[in-house]
Amino acid sequence: MLGLVLPNGLVLGRRVRVLRHSRSSGDGSWDPPYGIRRHVLAPFEEVSVELLDVASGTAFDCIMRAYDAGVAVRYRIRKQAERTPFVIAGEVTQFRLPRGSRVYASRDEGEYQVAVPRAVAPVPHPDLTASCDPEPLADLPVSVELQGGKVIVIAESDRLHYPRAMLLAAHD
Repeated sequence: MLGLVLPNGLVLGRRVRVLRHSRSSGDGSWDPPYGIRRHVLAPFEEVSVELLDVASGTAFDCIMRAYDAGVAVRYRIRKQAERTPFVIAGEVTQFRLPRGSRVYASRDEGEYQVAVPRAVAPVPHPDLTASCDPEPLADLPVSVELQGGKVIVIAESDRLHYPRAMLLAAHD
């Protein structure tokens, strides 16, 4: 599931109308200021879906990119019905992991715990999380070992003016 929670409780993305979509390819290569490589290759394929949230009247895009070594999901707010600052109260983006997966997760630099996806509940470090959310949230990055030995990592990019992402086990 993809979606953003608005301050009034509406979930942007629950009831949407697809306006249009487009595909593109690109070269996201870049030159890092430090590290072992002078140039990083990052070719990608992209799908951008322009959506209209029926309940709020907000137009937004869901942009998905596939790289050789990963995928990325991004939201872009195009237009909202009201002329007020756009505020995001939460996010409900979900990841569904295959059966047999093992998740390696920690909380606030605490010790890593290993669990099946439905039982992810990192042990919070009392000194570091005394004033944080009481829920069993996992900090990113989270590593997931799939059956057969392949590994995926759920992470986030730099985020200015947006709180960190954390994961919570879903119980369908």
